[in-house]
Amino acid sequence: MKYILNHWPLAILFITWEIFGRIVDNKILVPMPIDTLMTLGSMIFTKQYLTALYTSLSVMLIGWLLVLLIIFFLTSITLFNKNIRYFVDYISSGAQVLPTFSMFPIFLLIFGLTIDTIYAMICWSAAWIGTVSLVSATSASRTRWEKYVINLRISKIKALTLVYFPSVMPEIISVLKNSWGASWRILIAIEMVFGALGGRFGLGALMSEQKVVYNTLEVWAILITLLFIGIIVSQGFNYARSKYSW
Repeated sequence: MKYILNHWPLAILFITWEIFGRIVDNKILVPMPIDTLMTLGSMIFTKQYLTALYTSLSVMLIGWLLVLLIIFFLTSITLFNKNIRYFVDYISSGAQVLPTFSMFPIFLLIFGLTIDTIYAMICWSAAWIGTVSLVSATSASRTRWEKYVINLRISKIKALTLVYFPSVMPEIISVLKNSWGASWRILIAIEMVFGALGGRFGLGALMSEQKVVYNTLEVWAILITLLFIGIIVSQGFNYARSKYSW
């Protein structure tokens, strides 16, 4: 019962949707929630939907892992050299404020219409802000624990894995969550705008295709899918963060 009550904002959203739909009174523009959920239930068993879902999630997972690799690598090399730390912080602070799609033409020239362009865009959109956050957290941790590390004569690798990163675990989980959200948003946006880029036909491409043929219910059903995925993943990260709050 407590689990159900924790999701009252979702109930408010659907009630507001129902009221707005009745006010508009145009099922082509704003279909009713129950009709959308029924459409989603029927789409779940179709090959096209399942393939699009698998494609988006698999591309997202690979892109997100690349983002995390970049974030942790850059953070690691900044902990033991103030010049590298200044350089990474300087570049990251500037790069994170650039519009995400400003790099798309450049990546398109380099990689062409391939999946590598999507991965590059995901990394560009999520890695910089995550790096800035984690570098800031680990720098504060280093200031606090460096004396103990030196006194215990712990190697740099052990200090990194046993002291600095564990001491900022809540911040790391926040970085994981935020980088996932940024990666997911840019992936779906690319799929919606450019379709099956790199031969990958994901949820965004399916949504765009259904919009062209005015299958409004299917468009809203895919939107609900994206919403549910976001809520599930976000709740998972929130649960993990609650376990490491100190």
